[in-house]
Amino acid sequence: MSRRYAFFAVEGDTDQIVIRQVLKRILGLQLWNGDISSLESLWPRQSDIVPNYSSATSSNIYKRSSPPSLLYSEDISVVIFQGGGSTLIPRLKTLFDNSDLHNNLDSFALFADADRRDPGHIVSHYQHELRGYLPSLPAKAGEICKGDQL
Repeated sequence: MSRRYAFFAVEGDTDQIVIRQVLKRILGLQLWNGDISSLESLWPRQSDIVPNYSSATSSNIYKRSSPPSLLYSEDISVVIFQGGGSTLIPRLKTLFDNSDLHNNLDSFALFADADRRDPGHIVSHYQHELRGYLPSLPAKAGEICKGDQL
């Protein structure tokens, strides 16, 4: 059986923690221990998801990108990528521009807060911004795209 790869994009730390706990408890996924030497077997293109801290991401050297969470079972690896709220779209675009990750996923999920706006507007915004990378990204909140291609 070949491993399937899922990518969950979330806005903040709390979102990442909640999704991680749900996946662990409901699907029984294990949390990766953080040992970089074991990452290759769980996520072949680890350079696509592991932040490089050798260069500052801002003028403040203490401000870092949160590392993604990686969960796995025998047949699936899931990355939960935290985009820092309003920087989620630019961070996803940078990630996708610098890799072919989006072309090699079996599934992609996006979790975003509507805050006080219409959820339809939020979904429409994300779909517009990411359609060049994920052309089948659904146009409605809560909609699931079925098929072989994202």
